[in-house]
Formats: sequence, C-alpha cells, structure tokens
Amino acid sequence: PVCTAAAVACTTAPAVPNSNAANCASTPSAGTCVVVCNLGYAGDDITFTCTNGVWDSPAGTCTLGASCGAQPPYTNSNAASCIGTASAQTCTVSCNDGFVGGPWVATCDDNSWSAPAGDCVAAAACTTAPPTVANSNSSRCVNVASGDTCLIGCNTGFEGANILATCSNGVWNVAAGSCVASTNSPCALDDLDLDGENAVSGNCGASTASGNSCTPRCADNYSGSLSATCDDGDWVVTGSCEASGNNYEVIVTGSTTRSCEYLRTNTIPQLNSDLARDLPAGTSLVMTLTECSTDGDRQNFVMKGNLVGPNAADEEGRIGDRITDLLSQDSAIDVDGVDVNSAFLMQISLLVVLISSLVLIA
Repeated sequence: PVCTAAAVACTTAPAVPNSNAANCASTPSAGTCVVVCNLGYAGDDITFTCTNGVWDSPAGTCTLGASCGAQPPYTNSNAASCIGTASAQTCTVSCNDGFVGGPWVATCDDNSWSAPAGDCVAAAACTTAPPTVANSNSSRCVNVASGDTCLIGCNTGFEGANILATCSNGVWNVAAGSCVASTNSPCALDDLDLDGENAVSGNCGASTASGNSCTPRCADNYSGSLSATCDDGDWVVTGSCEASGNNYEVIVTGSTTRSCEYLRTNTIPQLNSDLARDLPAGTSLVMTLTECSTDGDRQNFVMKGNLVGPNAADEEGRIGDRITDLLSQDSAIDVDGVDVNSAFLMQISLLVVLISSLVLIA
C-alpha cells in the first residue's frame, strides 16, 4: 500500500481587505469560497479555491465606493442632512416634528443607500378630552395636535395647580396632579388692586380660588407681564408693565357655543399660555375677553390684547394666523377676524383728529 498525506484545509482567510473573507477560514481542501465586498466598498465577487491548505490567487479587490449624492428614501424627516455621506458611513434619520416613525440608520453603499424599510407618517391628533382628573374640567382639550399641550383646571370650589396634558400621537400623557376641596378663602376681583401697576384685570374672573392665578393685562401703551395669585383671600401680584413704543393692539372677534364664563376661565388662560410658549423671548401678548353677548344659541365675543416687546414688529404680520390656529383647536369656536393695529399710529391718528377739530373750531 501507498500512504499519501491527508488533504489540509485552509485555516486562514484569503487576503482581501474590506470584505467578508474572514468567513472563508476552515474551508476544506478542494473547496471554494466566494468573497463579497463589505457594504460601502466596490468590487466583483471573488471565488477562491483551497488546495491542500493554500489559497489560489484570483484577481480582485474591494475599493471604497463613491459618496451618496442623494438622500435616503424617507419623507417628512431630516434625511436631506445625509446628502454627501461618505461610502461605508452611516447617517441617522429622524422624523420632523408632528410625524412619527424611526429613527433609522442608513448606510451609504457606493452612491446608493442601504436603508431599513419605513417612513415618517403624520402623528395623530388627540380628538377626545384627556382622562378625567377628579374635580377638574378638561372638556376644552379636544382636537389637540400631537406634541401640543393643554391645561386642565380645577372646578370652582376646588384648588390645585393646573395639570399639564400632552398629546403624543393620539394618546394623552397627563402629568400628576389633583384638585382638592378648597379650605382657603377665594379672592374677589373687586379686591384686586392694580393702581400703579399700569394694568387692567385681564382674564381675572369675579372670584379666583386660593392657590390659583390669573393674568392681568398691561394697559394700552404699556408692555410686560403680570401674574395675580390668590393666597387665602389675598392677592399677590408679580411682574411689571412698562411704557412701550413698540406696541400693537390685537382685536379678535368671533362666535362660539361655549359660555362666556368658559371663554373667560378656560379659553383665554389656555390661549395666553400657548402664546407665551410660542412667541419669541421678551415679546408678549396677553388677551382679555372684553365683550361677550348672547345671540340665539351662540355667544359673540371680542378679545383684546397688546402685542409688545423687541420682536413685536416681526410678529405683527403673523400673529393673526397664530391666534386663529390656536383658537380653532376648539371646534366650538369660530374666529371671524383678527385685527392688528399699531398703538403708536393710533395715537397719531387721534392727535390728527384732535388738531383738525381745533382748527375747525377756530
């Protein structure tokens, strides 16, 4: 008999950088292994053959591919920021505000994208009121866009801080809070002393429960912000109103099936809270319900406020749409119009009228 050496397997990988060549280790003699370039590298597949522990040497390499000149296949997202990503590198895609999905990690592969399936879809609004907190009123918190918030206030005779409810893709997340029977004395509007504050009562109702706050409004031609808090029958006023030349009077007219009291104690506070959140720092607008009358089954209303601050002129042109959008979140409210007038120009007009009158008299 003739003894021959046993065939030896290839125990090391072929030398092909930037590929899956490591998978070829332990290929038996006479076996083959196909090497594929890694994601982001270009080159044809290479077939190696193992002969008694030695790999043959077919031609082929894996070279870095081209950068991606287009964005990954996602809409309503930051996908455009991925343009120019180098081959073999990744880019994380997140959805824009108001949309849900992802995030996804896409890899640039020689000027094309290897990306997980999916896309950003519009987040669902919260069409019904949030879960009821005992002794509170959340009825105005309907048709709220995803990402927006709504304040739940305590019913008359109960006290507690306003409870923040946040809509997230059709689901309410309600912060911890409670409304308990008030043991302290409420504060009467007649006792709110704003002499010297350059302000009027704003959205402060006839009676405010102890622990609750309301927002007095700066008088015409004054800007700033005030808060009045009831402390067991006594008012505590903080903030200030200063003379301002950059001042615009905002007048909102409309109608609603809501009661006048509801507008005063729910709609106006929520509107002012939303405006404080959305307006640039240092610019403020506090709305007050100045007129409310019944016409059949509807109430006609007028809201007024002063848009003031260093960016008031920039906001003048878009504050009407902003207020309309915020009020329209309550389907029971119809906005007829929003007028924005420069307080300075109004003063000039009044002065012109006065001078004309004096000339005619003379």
